[in-house]
Amino acid sequence: MAFLGVYDPSGKFNHPSVTIEHHFVPWRPDSAQEIQVALRHAEQQKRIPMITLEPWPWNINGMNNTTLLEDISAGKYDETIDRSLRTIQQTAFKKVLLRWGHEMEIVGQYPWSVDDPKRYVAAYRHMVNRSRQLGITNILWIWSPAGNSNAVYYWPGEDVVDIIGISIYATVEWHPDGHNSLPSFDRLMQQKYGMADALAKRWHKPMMVAEVGVNANPDAQQAWLKQAIHQLGKFPDVVAWVYFNQIQPMIVPLSIGQPDWSLKPQQVENLEQNWPLIQDQQKNQLSSLTMK
Repeated sequence: MAFLGVYDPSGKFNHPSVTIEHHFVPWRPDSAQEIQVALRHAEQQKRIPMITLEPWPWNINGMNNTTLLEDISAGKYDETIDRSLRTIQQTAFKKVLLRWGHEMEIVGQYPWSVDDPKRYVAAYRHMVNRSRQLGITNILWIWSPAGNSNAVYYWPGEDVVDIIGISIYATVEWHPDGHNSLPSFDRLMQQKYGMADALAKRWHKPMMVAEVGVNANPDAQQAWLKQAIHQLGKFPDVVAWVYFNQIQPMIVPLSIGQPDWSLKPQQVENLEQNWPLIQDQQKNQLSSLTMK
């Protein structure tokens, strides 16, 4: 069974079944304090930290949305990259899950989501190469598209990826078959799993569902989550499943408005208590990686 993780800024999840703690952190010109806070909180909760490091452009000295990826590849962001990486290096964790430039294939959603995969790949590889030049060994790199079919063009190479991630969000408006109903976890995974699993098997990489959300009334959420736990067994290469427990942030606008992916206390409790605790953690590839 996969590890359970959460992005949970309101702190609703407290059960020992939660193994991974997810934080979204934008990089800053002058500080890595948010990374420090995230790592410290994960340590207090005795969870594996997962950091989604978002490379928002600074819009200074000619560095802007249009030039972001080229500026990264050219080393113009190296000072803050190095500061962020060294902050992770100094933590007590043997391994930190680092997810950089996520959902890159949804063109236009983020400044790093561009219709030119080569530009993205060059910037991603620059990030990993900086960590190696600094001698940092406690990072597991997550390459994490949304999971659409065009994501394969953004593959940066097996030498710079430790884990492959995808995103699964269930809402009536996004039913892959156009039905006016809530798509199941299994249906959404079938839509995206093939691309990621093919890469995972070819390059012997573990997979994770790096973001999961369901937008519905509490009863429908609860039914969907219960079903998802059982359906997850159909996807044996998935080593972690991370719930996004928040309303859609305004900084990432969607055409369908602002869906609320967050769970009510009863749904949180049901998810925590129904998630199987992993007794033999060495059977999970992610556990093996994080203990090295």
